[in-house]
Amino acid sequence: MPSQHPKPPDRPVSAKILTQYRSGLAMVYELECKGSELCLRISPDQPDTPENFRVEARSGRASDAACVDERGATRLAALQNVARVWRERAIPDLPNIDWDAVAQALLAVRAV
Repeated sequence: MPSQHPKPPDRPVSAKILTQYRSGLAMVYELECKGSELCLRISPDQPDTPENFRVEARSGRASDAACVDERGATRLAALQNVARVWRERAIPDLPNIDWDAVAQALLAVRAV
């Protein structure tokens, strides 16, 4: 018997975590964002500084990929700083990333 309530349409996912793993003290998240690769490395910063977390974002996994590296008092603050700098740079090597979707994907796995 068919359901009386239709299933709501699936929302398109604009940021999806493909894999996550530990590398030393850092957690690494490889994401796909609307066809672009994004690799995030989230780690503690130096313990004697007021900004305690570091996020490094790369436009892919290659060693020569465009990179933005920022710090913040929390993982989320560091990610927001990366997003701000990424948008400000607006250079060809940096793909247009939906940073809100990235934050939501990371929140879903308790990464930020």
